[in-house]
Amino acid sequence: MQLKLPVFIYKYHLLSIFTGLGILLLCLIKMPPNNDGITIPDFDKIVHFTMYLTLSGTYLIESTQRSDKSFFRICLGAILTAAIFGGAIELVQMYFTTYRSGEWKDWFCDLAGAFTSCAAGGFFRLAFRSHGR
Repeated sequence: MQLKLPVFIYKYHLLSIFTGLGILLLCLIKMPPNNDGITIPDFDKIVHFTMYLTLSGTYLIESTQRSDKSFFRICLGAILTAAIFGGAIELVQMYFTTYRSGEWKDWFCDLAGAFTSCAAGGFFRLAFRSHGR
């Protein structure tokens, strides 16, 4: 079972690009202070995981629509994209902002989101593949 998208969306990876731009914006804007006293431990790690789960998921959907590459190669592309993009954002936060900090833990959560997306995509492919019937 394949999700059918208009050709121009997956041909140019528009979902992935807009997801990446959203991530970039969220990672570089100055967040207002949390004055309500409610804190969730490591909430930013959950956000990083979720953002890169989404980015890799959109990349997988678009790539499987237009490519005859193996799913494994597409997953490698998704993970490499997440690793490079996430690492670049952490470096920008560390060296070019005064209100954000780059952290290894954030980058690892980015990668965990990408790996989880690929694993979930693999399970969905197995669950919904055609059995020649």
